[in-house]
Amino acid sequence: MRNLYGKRIDLYPWQAEALARVGDKSALVAAPTGSGKTVVAYRWAKLWEERSRRVIFTAPIKALSNERYLELRALFGDEVGILTGDVKRNPEAPILCMTQEVYANRFCGLPRQRVIIDEIHYMVHNPDRARAYAEGIAGTHPESDLLFLSATVDARRFLGYLSQLAARPLELVEQSRRPVPIHYLDREPSARRLWEELAPVLVFAFSYKAVMGLAGELYSAAHGRMRAPQRERVRELAKRYRVDRPDLLRMATGGVAIYHGTLLYKEKLFVERLARENLLLAVAATDALSLGINLPVRTVLFAQLARYVTGPIAKMEFLQMAGRAGRPNLQEAGYVGYLETPFEARGYDTERLYRSLRKKPLEPLRVRPLPSIKRILNRTPIEEELGQVAALSFPGLHPQELLAFRRMVEIAMEEIERSCRLLQRRARAGGRLLEVLRRIYFDEFTVAENLGLAKTLVLEGKIDARREIRRIRESVRSEGEALKALLQFRRFLHSLDPQEVEGAEAVEQAIVSLDEFVLHPEALEASRPPA
Repeated sequence: MRNLYGKRIDLYPWQAEALARVGDKSALVAAPTGSGKTVVAYRWAKLWEERSRRVIFTAPIKALSNERYLELRALFGDEVGILTGDVKRNPEAPILCMTQEVYANRFCGLPRQRVIIDEIHYMVHNPDRARAYAEGIAGTHPESDLLFLSATVDARRFLGYLSQLAARPLELVEQSRRPVPIHYLDREPSARRLWEELAPVLVFAFSYKAVMGLAGELYSAAHGRMRAPQRERVRELAKRYRVDRPDLLRMATGGVAIYHGTLLYKEKLFVERLARENLLLAVAATDALSLGINLPVRTVLFAQLARYVTGPIAKMEFLQMAGRAGRPNLQEAGYVGYLETPFEARGYDTERLYRSLRKKPLEPLRVRPLPSIKRILNRTPIEEELGQVAALSFPGLHPQELLAFRRMVEIAMEEIERSCRLLQRRARAGGRLLEVLRRIYFDEFTVAENLGLAKTLVLEGKIDARREIRRIRESVRSEGEALKALLQFRRFLHSLDPQEVEGAEAVEQAIVSLDEFVLHPEALEASRPPA
């Protein structure tokens, strides 16, 4: 077995022990980022043996499903398929990569599957996605096997919750040591040490403004450190990935990259490829990079440790982000530290927060799925829906939390009822609006967005896709935001009858005009590093 860099992978002792202990049983594998959980999953799934069961890999985000799909295709060719909200390839394949939502909605009830749920800790602090995780796990067929892969968590408590949810015993494999040790820096690194000893570095901040400011400073400080052949290779890869964003290209040829949520998919892939080919000295990034994306660096520096709304980050987030430092077969050690900057400190002392987070214990596990407005619209009683939320939550809901969920549902339903009354007075179509909402309501959209689309269907009979494309382009500030909104709109259109949409083909054209790879990840195979 080889990794993305073409290097042979041999088992670490803990991986061999884990496989011997787990065997064919269901299990939770909890280990730090970068410790080799994926190798355990591949061997547990018996990918290189005669497979009598379908193998499913789930991931919390589509980018990770795409990455896994391409990696497995390189190993097993047409035996691999992918199903996400955006991409559908080879859906009958014996090895499938998919998002957790696809698994929960279509595959969890099928027997005789070996299911790997990657980044399972994602459900702990993400209530908007926790429902798909909890229901997919609870709905997994008794004749299927489950392997959960998690970063550092309170593993024993998590094991109890997952075992109860899955209605089956789970083995626990807990590994605290990393194959590449991490050293925490006691003081801010000097400029000389930053470039000569610690590079490549990943600098985290939590806003677009801070990332761009940091990238500008890093670019100026790194001036002259990239050799001509390196700059030429960056330009060559930019052409291959069809990247033409001026600020990204200018900084990348100087050894510095940006990575945030408003980049296009192909731009993120370009940055990841540069890092894998050791063509970057520094990356300024938001926490869009904290979740599983394969971008190897020697050092992680925190320029911010507090968000604008929620304040200081959790210890689990800190460890997840810090765990990106140091990668097996690439570095002998990883380093983690802080960087004092003038960019959006938000009244917090970054050094003090850094020292505090190093000592702070892990927060208690907390899983809080959200109620589904679509289910309530389709006549599930509110009490029953809240009861389901409570049953899937961990630990149990406090009465105040249950009241908050109830109020959230009531506010949404009041907004819907108000719109129905207004439309009834205007066009005697309030009942029709409610009927359409029950059919098309899309939990990824806000209540207002759902109402807007439903009203259009009621009053005009069709959704004009071209008009919606124009509205999306006018309402966002970047191509990356436009791409995200267009992909979401495309998923919504797939739930409608074809005769209810005018100009549907324009949506795909608009998406491809922004990013050729997001709907066709296999087109990237020619751009992958050689094996």
